[in-house]
Amino acid sequence: GGVISLFTEIDPSRRLTVRPDIQFGSFGYQRQQLRVDGHNNSGTEFMGSFSRFETDGWREHSAAEIRQTNVVVRQDVGGSGRLSGIFNHYDAPFAENPSMMNESNARSDPRGTRFIAVKQHWGEATQQGQYGATYERNIGAQMFRATGWGVSRDLFASNPGRIIDLSRKGGGLRSEYLGSNGMVQWSVGVDVSSQSDTRMESGNGTTPDVGHLRGGLLVQQLEDVLSAGPFAQVSIAPHSRLTVTAGVRYDYYNFAATDQKLDDGDQSGERTMNAASPSVGLTFAATSDINLYTNFSTAYETPTTVELSNRPEGEGGFNQLLEPERLRSFEVGIRGLVEPARLQYELAVYRARLLDTFVPFQGADEQTFFSNAGESSRNGVELSVNWQPVTRVSARLAYTYQDFLFQRFVDRFNRNYGGNMEPGAPPNRLFAGFNYVAPFGLRSSVDVRWVDNFYVNNANTAENWAYTVVDLRFGWEREWGSTDVRPFIGIDNLFNERYNSSAISNAWGGRYFEPSPGTEVYAGLTFGFGVR
Repeated sequence: GGVISLFTEIDPSRRLTVRPDIQFGSFGYQRQQLRVDGHNNSGTEFMGSFSRFETDGWREHSAAEIRQTNVVVRQDVGGSGRLSGIFNHYDAPFAENPSMMNESNARSDPRGTRFIAVKQHWGEATQQGQYGATYERNIGAQMFRATGWGVSRDLFASNPGRIIDLSRKGGGLRSEYLGSNGMVQWSVGVDVSSQSDTRMESGNGTTPDVGHLRGGLLVQQLEDVLSAGPFAQVSIAPHSRLTVTAGVRYDYYNFAATDQKLDDGDQSGERTMNAASPSVGLTFAATSDINLYTNFSTAYETPTTVELSNRPEGEGGFNQLLEPERLRSFEVGIRGLVEPARLQYELAVYRARLLDTFVPFQGADEQTFFSNAGESSRNGVELSVNWQPVTRVSARLAYTYQDFLFQRFVDRFNRNYGGNMEPGAPPNRLFAGFNYVAPFGLRSSVDVRWVDNFYVNNANTAENWAYTVVDLRFGWEREWGSTDVRPFIGIDNLFNERYNSSAISNAWGGRYFEPSPGTEVYAGLTFGFGVR
């Protein structure tokens, strides 16, 4: 698959930088952020930010507010070591849910909502805190790294027919040792973690004008997860143009549910899941500008506690029929640079087989459950091109082709979907972007997104229609001494395309679609000032 890697950038040009950011736009959109970062001569770096986002929502009953705090501190320790700490806090007092729509309403009245969503005040309130510390130390050509982390979360959700209260505590440790010895590079490590959830689910009443009306208790249980995952990887370069990489990871998970509502019997349960996932890859530098590569990979994904605890029967405990998903994939690709044209490209072709594929479906109360398909094939092509003909002009093109099919799938009602396309996977996607920087500091960009139509149910009898969306953005950058100013304005969905930003596969009653806004306009202003 790949890696999502996030880094916190700290302005190296100032010892202390203060950067307020204000934005506003259509449908009551507001965002304010204050960020402070800096560094000193003792090897200390820090960053702190607070942001608040608010919107009235494009659809009826879709208002939301989100407040976030982020803090990062890094400190050099003993010359060859570094200690980093991070803290994040997320607070959404209550984000309203306007509900999904059937195709007729999504096309004719996309801003509306279902009356019951307003009457039962569907939505959720969430608070989550995450914190962690990482210690790194270089030992010659080797490095030791250890990270400890913790998380706490409180969730209240008002859903169709059900109110959910969830409290979570969790934490873990990851340690790894990396090194190199001539043509060999290696890493070994282990992940260990635990998670403990307290879950309560109650009925959601329908008395008018009351809002949340908590009904009878349906589920009350403790859910505990323990996991361990040792891993190792080695890369060998037998030739200056050739690199061979092999790795393996072993995952062990133990899920346990302790039923605390015993008036309908003890539904406590336990699940243990484990598997080894090896991989091997080969990279060949055909020329200084062309790399060829191939990979064979395996992967293993367990259900989450939410997926296990959501049982179609409405009972507590865990779904004993839901099995982990297993992947086998083969990929070949080429990446390179056409230096005279200042063009970079990458093309990859992959074939994958999944056993026990997770397939979502909804019950009459619109709660999402999961089952396993026997076998699926997922084959595709990915292409990306980046071109910068001159310093002030750049362009990017990305294309994805997906052929995702159920090879074997008979559901619990004995319906055979073998040979059908998997719902939720557009066969074709295209993104194109163009950027221009004027000599006087004006930046402009235009992005075009095209998504093909795709099926939204296992039977392939309903589909989300194709759409093309064009976004524009203009910004200006100017510096006066130690202060920089960056005003900007943007227009999303320039041509007012009617489309759905998401679709829920196998939704109850044909309500698959979540309509997206028409044309939106937003503007903002960012300042940067401080001490150099």
